[in-house]
Amino acid sequence: MLFPTAAFACFFVVAFTANWLLRPSYRLWRAVMLGMSLWFYGVAEPRMVLLLVGSAVLNWVFGQAVAAARRREGGQRSPESAAIVRGAVATNLVVLGIFKYYGFFVGAVTDLANRIGLGLNPPLVELLLPVGVSFFTFHAISYVIDIGRGEPEPMRLGDFAL
Repeated sequence: MLFPTAAFACFFVVAFTANWLLRPSYRLWRAVMLGMSLWFYGVAEPRMVLLLVGSAVLNWVFGQAVAAARRREGGQRSPESAAIVRGAVATNLVVLGIFKYYGFFVGAVTDLANRIGLGLNPPLVELLLPVGVSFFTFHAISYVIDIGRGEPEPMRLGDFAL
């Protein structure tokens, strides 16, 4: 859904009105806003909603694990909490790399192999680049790192996903 369209204008009016009216009921507001956010994200490609939800759940779990490791050490950093943070960062960067750089790396390896005479012709899978993948990936990384530092308390899943 492009921003300068009538469809977006209608969606915006509905979302804004729902936001305004449901704000006093936090749980209902959060559920409706999360549903509208996922619907808006999925309009372009519904399968990408699975990536967004998967990323949110995975990083929330990482955050919970880091917080639990810190609690076991009296609220201090520990080798376990640091390892979980490193694992979260690595996992997120791999996912980001797959979506943003898969075609580039396959093309570069194929070109190199062909230059040295290997005649490599791997099947190239066309991956659709999700809108905002870098934004939500780096936001999730910063959340897990901040919990590793002991700055915020872990959020509830619904709040983190929203």
